[in-house]
Amino acid sequence: MGAWPLFSIDRFSLFKRVVAVSGWAFGEEAPITHMTLRFPGGRSYPVGAPGLPSPDVAAGHGVKASRCRFDVQVVVDDPDVDLLAADLQFHTAEGAYSAGSLSQPTLVETTHWLTEEFHGRLGGKPAGRYLEIGSRARSGIVRRSLAPEGWSYTGLDVMAGDNVDVVGDAHRLSKLFPDRRFDAVSAFSVLEHIMMPWKFAIELNRVLNVGAVGLFTTHQCWPIHDAPWDFWRFSDTAWAALLNPKTGFEILHTALGEPAYVVPGRCHAVTNFGDATGGYLSSAVLFRKTGETVLDWPVELEDITDTAYPTTRLPA
Repeated sequence: MGAWPLFSIDRFSLFKRVVAVSGWAFGEEAPITHMTLRFPGGRSYPVGAPGLPSPDVAAGHGVKASRCRFDVQVVVDDPDVDLLAADLQFHTAEGAYSAGSLSQPTLVETTHWLTEEFHGRLGGKPAGRYLEIGSRARSGIVRRSLAPEGWSYTGLDVMAGDNVDVVGDAHRLSKLFPDRRFDAVSAFSVLEHIMMPWKFAIELNRVLNVGAVGLFTTHQCWPIHDAPWDFWRFSDTAWAALLNPKTGFEILHTALGEPAYVVPGRCHAVTNFGDATGGYLSSAVLFRKTGETVLDWPVELEDITDTAYPTTRLPA
């Protein structure tokens, strides 16, 4: 077989058994004659060949890449076919080449790179104390490894469970831990469940040392989950409302990841978004504490709500 075709998958989405794949591909030595969408069990669907104009790709790869984009949709009506196992194959006169699993996350284009940046910054600091908020392994995921070797890890969650060292409410951090206790903090898919994130930011400042580094990830778009304790969604510009000089923080980086399509249940003139990517599933921020804060928010959860975090995972 000859040289592997060059390609990039820009979109892989599923809706109502329709598989949509777009991107670009071209063969440097032999042109791509056709493509097939393949699934386990031998099911395959022909989807033509790349041929849409691609001046952006040609700018970096030359005239061979001038018409190498593709945008295909396939209806897979067999309910036994695992759509997430889709594999796109490129065919040339020299053979067939697989793009691999289309459902594999793309680390470069998502907020995942901030996790690597966060871990790298901790590796350059003296060993300290690491706090993870929302540490319960509710999905079987444990992130203790984000604390570098030699660091002391504390997992906090509103409920007891695996990987939880301290049970408590993130709105009351200063009542759970001494002042300036920690040198790093993280929270993954937690901020949307904190009813008063501004109070949380103030409380967090009190238990962090100056220079402490933090990483939060949450959602910009996501179905309602764990109701009634699903309160907020965050854009990349929203973080400055919580992490700013007045609350004693400096934002280092923000990022949006996992582009999403917002599909209305009923279209009309206002909600006819079409295929426009109107949102992102994830939003992340990397930050550090720069100083103390004099702010306070003397309101407790029981003052404004009589609900509690659900004890079982509820459907979205």
